[in-house]
Amino acid sequence: MLSARSRQGLKERARALAGEKAPAGVEIGAADLVLGGLSPTAPKVKSVTVLRESSGAAVLSVEEVGGVRGEVSMVREGGDWRVELPGG
Repeated sequence: MLSARSRQGLKERARALAGEKAPAGVEIGAADLVLGGLSPTAPKVKSVTVLRESSGAAVLSVEEVGGVRGEVSMVREGGDWRVELPGG
């Protein structure tokens, strides 16, 4: 669900965190940097509203159950919408 640029950025960050002498049996993957063990406790989405959209990008307003709001950037890649993480 992530854009190619975001996936590459996460792979590079995971590689940097693991270092050259990562402990045996410990593997840090890109997905671990996004969710880790928190996916079952992720907030539930109440609503999503398109704030801005062009042919290749969009910004969504996302409201969680409980009222917390945030924005999510999306890019279109190969005909599919993908999440673009901040900074990469």
